[in-house]
Amino acid sequence: MGLMDNPPHSADIYQPSSGTDAGGGTSLVYSLRTAGVKGILNRASSSEREMYAQQGLTVSHTFVQPGETTAQRGDKLVYGSRSLHIVGIVVNDAIGNIAQHSKLTLEEIL
Repeated sequence: MGLMDNPPHSADIYQPSSGTDAGGGTSLVYSLRTAGVKGILNRASSSEREMYAQQGLTVSHTFVQPGETTAQRGDKLVYGSRSLHIVGIVVNDAIGNIAQHSKLTLEEIL
């Protein structure tokens, strides 16, 4: 049994939309897109950080999940007390004994 058969982490994915704040202005609000997404959350490697920095993106973490993701760029992934902005998504097709999986590149919201 591989690690992706039973991923150790579970996160929720939220989608952004515009809302109205108490002063009548516009604010960004998030609503739940998908709950309990199983995957593997890791800190981004130095080479990943450098690659994305060359494109003007800040990446702090990655989240790999089995299958195709429901997430979209601009969504927010929440794992425990951490909130991470989704800046990129790559869906990798199955090859040989490696099942299809999605890799989300993330920037931690501090």
